Amino acid sequence: CDRPLRACYDAMGGQSWKNAAGRSWLDANIPCCEKAFVTCHKEKEEIRKIAWRSIAGLMGTIPPQLGLLTSLEEINVGRTDLSG
Repeated sequence: CDRPLRACYDAMGGQSWKNAAGRSWLDANIPCCEKAFVTCHKEKEEIRKIAWRSIAGLMGTIPPQLGLLTSLEEINVGRTDLSG
């Protein structure tokens, strides 16, 4: 999950996110299912949901690398300024 989450962080203004927990997306030593704003399938260690609505300052374009998360079923964008 590191490559797609890093791509999202970079493309969507991660440096200006007001919630520092988002920086967990940059740390390859943190297991994917322990990173901030993600929920994984219980039976497998793959990301099922991303809750971007929780990230203040989120803006930009959703990168194509997000498609690498093949088990992703839901993205909660809430009131964000995203496109793509």
